[in-house]
Amino acid sequence: MEQTTIGPDTVAWLQIDMFDLKGEEIEKGPAEGIPVLFGHGDIFPALEKALLGKKEGDVVNVTLEPEDAFGESDPELIKAVPLNLLGDNVEEGMRLEGVPNDPTDEHIYTVIGSDENRVYLDGNHPLAGWSLKFIIKVLKVEKATPEEVEEMESSEMMPDFLQVADVTRKDIE
Repeated sequence: MEQTTIGPDTVAWLQIDMFDLKGEEIEKGPAEGIPVLFGHGDIFPALEKALLGKKEGDVVNVTLEPEDAFGESDPELIKAVPLNLLGDNVEEGMRLEGVPNDPTDEHIYTVIGSDENRVYLDGNHPLAGWSLKFIIKVLKVEKATPEEVEEMESSEMMPDFLQVADVTRKDIE
């Protein structure tokens, strides 16, 4: 029987390990892998392209420049917010959804510091501006059923490094 290869509307269980260009591990994927639906924009396009045609047992090494991963760091996404808008429980490293008093802002911000009057927020992804190396092991590949496609498109399965805010807008307003 011929093995299924990665292509549109296939689900591949991938162990994705991510490193900086010095070889320091940033993220180690779970041994059981993460299911990824192909052809639906679930992973970086450059990773998806590198994995097309691969099958169970294949290992792919891919280096992505910032523009193909989390983008370049944008200095305009670094904000100073009055401390009284966020309350007393703000800690460095916390992630917030949007800047207070701007209901149109949907960025996820990381608290990068504070002083007696302000909290400094960075709306860039923590890995923005980084070139990254991925080592991806293909653990299993299956053709997705229409039901699986629908279920996976509506699920929120994301690796930790793509996780959203610790604090939502509702928590600070």
